[in-house]
Amino acid sequence: MKKVLSLLLVMIFILMLGIPIAADELEEAKSEKQRIDSMIKNTEKQMKSIQERIKEQKDQMNQAQQEEQQLKQQIQLKEEEIRQLEEQIRQLDDAILAARKDYFQKQELLKTRLKVIYQNSNKSIFEVFLESKNITDFFKRIQLMQFIASKDTELLEAIETARKDLVSKLEMRAQEKEAVEQQVALLNTEKQKVAEKISRSSQAIRDYSNELKVLERQIDKLEAESARLAKSIQALMEKNRKYAGGAMAWPSKTCTTISSGYGMRYHPILKKNKMHTGIDIPAQAGTDILAANDGKVIVASWQTGYGNTVIIDHGGGIATLYGHCSKILVKEGQTVKRGEVIAKVGSTGWSTGPHLHFEVIKDGKTVDPMTYFK
Repeated sequence: MKKVLSLLLVMIFILMLGIPIAADELEEAKSEKQRIDSMIKNTEKQMKSIQERIKEQKDQMNQAQQEEQQLKQQIQLKEEEIRQLEEQIRQLDDAILAARKDYFQKQELLKTRLKVIYQNSNKSIFEVFLESKNITDFFKRIQLMQFIASKDTELLEAIETARKDLVSKLEMRAQEKEAVEQQVALLNTEKQKVAEKISRSSQAIRDYSNELKVLERQIDKLEAESARLAKSIQALMEKNRKYAGGAMAWPSKTCTTISSGYGMRYHPILKKNKMHTGIDIPAQAGTDILAANDGKVIVASWQTGYGNTVIIDHGGGIATLYGHCSKILVKEGQTVKRGEVIAKVGSTGWSTGPHLHFEVIKDGKTVDPMTYFK
């Protein structure tokens, strides 16, 4: 009887010691998880800052590319203008050569005619009269010689005037071409500067992207450690508590739809495929978040990418998580009832807009929450 009593006392003593040890382990795990989550939060801030810098560089590069495109169009227009001027200059050159050739031909013709006129002018009036058929023919011959000499002289003067005008136009076109060529040179210089700006932005984007990849790897490691601690916390939950029972209540008063389901998806911030461990309910900011079932609040603080987070232990190894809250209305250790308001919808943590991220965790692993609403 004494031996049995002694054995019972020892067992009671061990059980009494076991309670604070489990509590200490739970608090230690929570503390470590909070520390890691704080590191994740700081890393997320760095990533967000880098993403903003990448966006800024992309905006600058897009602006520079638009500027470069405009400069290219301006240069093309100017080069076309140069081609047109060169064609005009070529035509003027041809016209000047033709005018010069015509001038010399007319000049030779005039010389011949003047020679004939000169030779005829040595004839006496009487000789011209004798060669004429009649008196009318005589006067016609005299007037014709004078008229031809006068018109040939006028023609030469007109050809020379036209040639000088062509030369003047040619000089003007050459000056215009030189001015446009200078403009093209300036545009090409500006284009080179813009190209260098684009190159710098492109290099900055590559550098920031590499830095972002390093931070993403850090985040992955930290999240893995955070998940490990979450399992530890889950393992340290009250194992002897039975599940509250029944189907879970929908955690939003105002929205009954989901914008993103459970499973693999393209992450809107990290821009890559990642596991989506819950469902997203697109409720408006500030609306009520409801407890899915009776339970005990084991987390009411900032968590990893979830931002302000509430986790409720429903017993039986089942817990629910409510992420991205704008405001938390419960405390750790508090007992809540099914349908009780525990927080407000927000967009804290890794979020692209107001919504409730809802998870169901069973034995340390996330499961599809939709199966618990049936």
